[in-house]
Amino acid sequence: ALVAMLFAANSIRPYAADARPYALELGCVALALMCGQLAMEGVRRWLVIPLLGALLCAAVGLHLFAIFAVVPLFAGTLVKGYTTRRIDWLVLAALVIPALVIVPHWFMIETGSRFAPFFWSKATLSRLIGFPEEYYGRYLLPLMVVVPALMFMGRRFPKIANADSRQNEMTDYEWVAVAGLALCPFIVFAAGKVAFGVFVDRYVLWAVLGFGLSLA
Repeated sequence: ALVAMLFAANSIRPYAADARPYALELGCVALALMCGQLAMEGVRRWLVIPLLGALLCAAVGLHLFAIFAVVPLFAGTLVKGYTTRRIDWLVLAALVIPALVIVPHWFMIETGSRFAPFFWSKATLSRLIGFPEEYYGRYLLPLMVVVPALMFMGRRFPKIANADSRQNEMTDYEWVAVAGLALCPFIVFAAGKVAFGVFVDRYVLWAVLGFGLSLA
């Protein structure tokens, strides 16, 4: 996962100096993932649950498409509730609150949708397929070689790995959240295609978190 994230960081680095909200949005979603994990583990819930809601509200405020990042977290919370037979209502409440950020922006969304037919970036299949290339660039092919090689070494030489590695494996609900993030470009593409007919890959910049963590 670290290797994959380092490759992705090389491509998303320009957004750190760009006068647009995408890097801040990515940071908010990343911190929200951490807060969600800590909340599920019962670590300082009095602090991390309010932070989870606040960070996701900030992400949606920075760019409305960040609301799609909430969906995998919501699904992961439901999966944990199903496996433990106990719904975490506080975490679910923190995940629902960001949707309220859209309400005061609805007029702008409705007005802007009138100009969607003239938008420069149409929702075409080529733009969707180009997402991995855009954020992994010339490192995409090496990444496809290095990551499987590291995974093979971990299985071939298990003594190299931590003896307590099972304790560090992701749970089912964490896998749902991470895989959902990785699939978000497809979800956003479908939603953009149906609603407005537009798609811009940087609108789902935070999906690189799902791509990287899926290789953990």
